[in-house]
Amino acid sequence: MKLASFLQSGYIDQPFCFVMGNPVEHSLSPDIQNFAARHHGLDWTYYKVEVLEDELEEAATLFHQKNFAGANITIPYKQAVMPYLDMIKKTAQEAGAVNTVVKKAGIITGYNTDEYGFSQPLVKFADILKHGTALIYGTGGACAAVVYSLIHHFHVEKIFVVTRNEGTCNSQTEMVQIISYAGVPDVISEVDIIINSTPLGMGDYKDQSPLDPVLLPEISSKICYDLIYTPMYTRFLRECSDNGAITINGLPMFIHQAAKAFELWTGKEFPVEEAGNMLLNKLKVTVED
Repeated sequence: MKLASFLQSGYIDQPFCFVMGNPVEHSLSPDIQNFAARHHGLDWTYYKVEVLEDELEEAATLFHQKNFAGANITIPYKQAVMPYLDMIKKTAQEAGAVNTVVKKAGIITGYNTDEYGFSQPLVKFADILKHGTALIYGTGGACAAVVYSLIHHFHVEKIFVVTRNEGTCNSQTEMVQIISYAGVPDVISEVDIIINSTPLGMGDYKDQSPLDPVLLPEISSKICYDLIYTPMYTRFLRECSDNGAITINGLPMFIHQAAKAFELWTGKEFPVEEAGNMLLNKLKVTVED
């Protein structure tokens, strides 16, 4: 819902959590977080709130409401929200992005759980990634957390970030090199993992892929990871799978980043398996419809 509607609704008179960004209508965060809250019998409700750029300061006042229980931050505010926080944890500082806001003893603290969520489905490929090379399409959204995770968890030695503009994706390290789409053919052969951090494959872009079809014969046995989770099987993943790549969709990342956020808010264990099954059933119904 719109921020103005949320503020006037009376929802903040009861314990509440929310995700804020623009757009947020596609978000399944309320589904998974409200499921976990009910699992533990918690007396709060999670909402999704659309926040326009000139509303960010007003939205941040929600962090100080007495009934505020936690928040997630999505595009385009993962960097912009940082000045409105009292503290920022080291991982979020180094990643240059906050996606989770926690209030403890009145202190508003920013965390980054995207890097944790991103890393979980890659653990079994750690040997492949160590001292390897990654290619990331897109500089927005979770790109900063992806770079952080690849460097600190998997010890990747080189990262190419592909962009159409002047974005940097936390490129204040010599390990990250910004390249254009035209530069991808020159580096694709040395890449071990390709990550889609763009919206290509979802919403209005659901029939698009960031990867030029001409390059598909070059990706056999590479890891191809799409951060998109709706739909679960994007054009990027379908084409990569058809050409012999190992594919990972964004659902595990989404579940694990949500789990870490829930545990930070509540101190309780997130029901990962149960929540994952619930989401799978919901997404299958959506596909069938």
